[in-house]
Amino acid sequence: THTHTHTHTHTHRYPLAIVSIDLTSLLFGWTTSGIMDSYLHCAVTQWPISMDEFMEIHCYLLDKFDKFWISKEPENLMAFNTIRAEFASQLQQELIKEDIKIDMTLTSTC
Repeated sequence: THTHTHTHTHTHRYPLAIVSIDLTSLLFGWTTSGIMDSYLHCAVTQWPISMDEFMEIHCYLLDKFDKFWISKEPENLMAFNTIRAEFASQLQQELIKEDIKIDMTLTSTC
């Protein structure tokens, strides 16, 4: 997959495991806090959300983070916390405004 390839070969490498853990934490927090309620009630087939659906959203966000990270062209890995925080903030604002449309056809890149 291209995301996994970027983490090893792209000029702007990042730690895939840490990104995945962070995204899982963000998603879990947003799911339990209600930030994703509006999206989830339209997008998932059952409640509580199934692990498969959670993973689909996770894969979509991993792909989105990959593109965001590369667009920032960080000089080194030390920029990770700043870029991760900016990504999370931007994504949370999209969720709050209900501007996010998660295209599940992209999840095959995970």
